[in-house]
Amino acid sequence: MWESEARCRWGADDRVRERVELKNDHHQVSYTCFKGFKLNLIQVQPRETVSHVVWKEIESTGGSQNSQNSQKSLKSVRTLNTGRRTNKALDKHSSYVYVRIPGLHESKPVSIRSSRMRSGPSRSKLSSFGSRRRASSGSIRVRAKIAVALTIKELSPTTCRLCYVTRVDLGGFLPQSVLSYYLRLEMGTAAKARSYFQKIKQLHECTADDGTAMGFRLMHGGYRGADIDADLNENRVNRSVSAKEKNKLNVKTIIKSHCALSELQKTYPWLEVFLSEVVKGRLSLNRPIGEKLSCLSSYEAQRIGKNLGGALRQRKTPQAGLYQWKMQNPAMVELFEQHESVEALMLVVSSVVVKQALWGLLWRVSTGACLNMLDVVSDINVIIFYLQTEGQQAFGWALLGMILLCLVLQLGVVYVQNRRNPMYMWREVFIVLSFMKPPVDAYRVATEVKMEPHHAFDVKTEQYLNKCIEVFAESIPGSTLRE
Repeated sequence: MWESEARCRWGADDRVRERVELKNDHHQVSYTCFKGFKLNLIQVQPRETVSHVVWKEIESTGGSQNSQNSQKSLKSVRTLNTGRRTNKALDKHSSYVYVRIPGLHESKPVSIRSSRMRSGPSRSKLSSFGSRRRASSGSIRVRAKIAVALTIKELSPTTCRLCYVTRVDLGGFLPQSVLSYYLRLEMGTAAKARSYFQKIKQLHECTADDGTAMGFRLMHGGYRGADIDADLNENRVNRSVSAKEKNKLNVKTIIKSHCALSELQKTYPWLEVFLSEVVKGRLSLNRPIGEKLSCLSSYEAQRIGKNLGGALRQRKTPQAGLYQWKMQNPAMVELFEQHESVEALMLVVSSVVVKQALWGLLWRVSTGACLNMLDVVSDINVIIFYLQTEGQQAFGWALLGMILLCLVLQLGVVYVQNRRNPMYMWREVFIVLSFMKPPVDAYRVATEVKMEPHHAFDVKTEQYLNKCIEVFAESIPGSTLRE
């Protein structure tokens, strides 16, 4: 954090990183310039920031420190994010505060064009994007304002908590996608720190949260191109790798880069084969393996990994599918009891597999949407048939009343659920009136959408209420009417 111009802080989007002035051991002025880029037809100009950076130790029992002790404490700060204590200068229950605020410096004046870009909404859009001629010249650097507040608090001799808060003002008018892009760049420092220290944790130190983080890296690509090229050169494989080969290299790289997984593989050599099959998420015949964990072979571990897709396919939620798969294979029960981080890792993998697999979320939502639209079309045809038939008009009006009653009750649920946020409420109203509420609810339950602050109840309760309304307003009256 303090060494902003260090090599590890440089990224592909950085043009300049330098320390402008070092006022003392706790205060410096830094300068950063991000490269411009082109987003569709929009040319985004380079952004530059001048920041005053200050850090301080608080709640320390060590008393006052001289300059040399301050430097030692600073080195402790750089290693705090590991969750591991590597420097004795860190006192018990000590905390550190790091603040970076926008400022000015005489060596980095704000250009006239850059100041005009921040001057008023009438010119902001044109100035931020700029013409192609001025953008290609590279002479324009828009002055951005990025503020960061960071705290590092020791929780125990081996763990600490890092809280990272940032506010990004890029100047001028920019689309939300560009703002999100720069915000991800700014949060990348904390993400890199967590990823680095996550890798050096030992297996006995890992918790369920660590397993969740490793599961996300496993499913969302934890490899780098250089790692793949090294493995390809080592094994003399063609560089145009298939998805299957890239999947194996990804699993291999994740295991090699994480000390916990490497330690687990030394105990169970079949771990790489097992995780490769789990990540694929393919459907296959469910063949439970009754072997104990200590007697498990590579073939049996591979078979257990293939069983996961079928178990997830048979259940509505990833948790239920993972539980069924675990109980069918006693070795996994033993593994989960010994290492809670492995169970958390498998839960994340199961959730992502259900979302990405063709037989998973896509199949469920698509089938539900098709059946729902067929039900709507059939109801409309029946109502039209009854209204056009002599002596059957009453049945047509009755069916129409049932559908309207169902819509009204569902709109009532939407109002109770989203009355605190009108924007979300109108979006949900459109979903109800388009008769797409059942597949949308199925999608939200399958993807485990979290409850928003303005919601009155969770998505599962909302789906349950809508199903009860359909049974009460359509199914029961419809069957009575046919009799």
